[in-house]
Amino acid sequence: SRWFEDPKYADHIARSEQYIKEKSIPQLLEIVERYQPEIIWFDTSGWVPLYQNQMVLKAMREVAPDIVVNSRIGYGLGDYASTCDQPDDIQPYHKKHDVWEGIPTTNLSYGYHAKDKSHKPVSFFIELLAKTAERGGNMLMNIGPMGNGLIAPEDVEILTGIGKWMDVNGEAIYGTTHTPLPPQTFGHVSRKGNKLYLHVTRWPEDGKVTLAGLKTPITKAWLLADKQPVVVSSAGSNDWNIQGPENAPDAINTVIVIE
Repeated sequence: SRWFEDPKYADHIARSEQYIKEKSIPQLLEIVERYQPEIIWFDTSGWVPLYQNQMVLKAMREVAPDIVVNSRIGYGLGDYASTCDQPDDIQPYHKKHDVWEGIPTTNLSYGYHAKDKSHKPVSFFIELLAKTAERGGNMLMNIGPMGNGLIAPEDVEILTGIGKWMDVNGEAIYGTTHTPLPPQTFGHVSRKGNKLYLHVTRWPEDGKVTLAGLKTPITKAWLLADKQPVVVSSAGSNDWNIQGPENAPDAINTVIVIE
């Protein structure tokens, strides 16, 4: 709704402008000048009219012209798109911004909530990472610190689990982008240069992974974790069979590299 165009809200808008000038902008400039962040992440932009968001952005750009701003500053002023909160899936994002991010949190709360015990398993976030990489986006992982500044044990367990997987398989996430391949039955695919990373989240019983829709020949393939080569054979019509071990090396997401 365009509530701020209603004359009865004129006093509210004037108070909002004063608050922005006297409090919001000075606090923002203090953060920018003291800590020199690379990104400022805004939210709830629809609560003020366009010109007030422009005031904030102009003040910040004058002292930090290269700082990156997310789309939730509103009105198309951002540099990249922040999609929905708490995504259970990652959808391809093809709107104004080519650069986008999904914003999951470990449970259902963005701040710490002592009674919120709905934490998702590590496997959920590892697959969400694979989906994000496959579809050319970024995943902004959110946790809410406790009141004493510590991270809740449940969050530590989740972040540690993600970190252990990334220590081995980060190459398949960092710096990768989307591919033109169709959806795959085994899981997800990310790309970096002439390498494809097959994120096998559904390991076949016989260890034979079928990659569909690749029109170029494969020169070699190997397991990312231990560099062990795997055998590749044509399955006809742009499909390829990759023979891995019978049992999944990683029960959550085994990454096979295709060159």
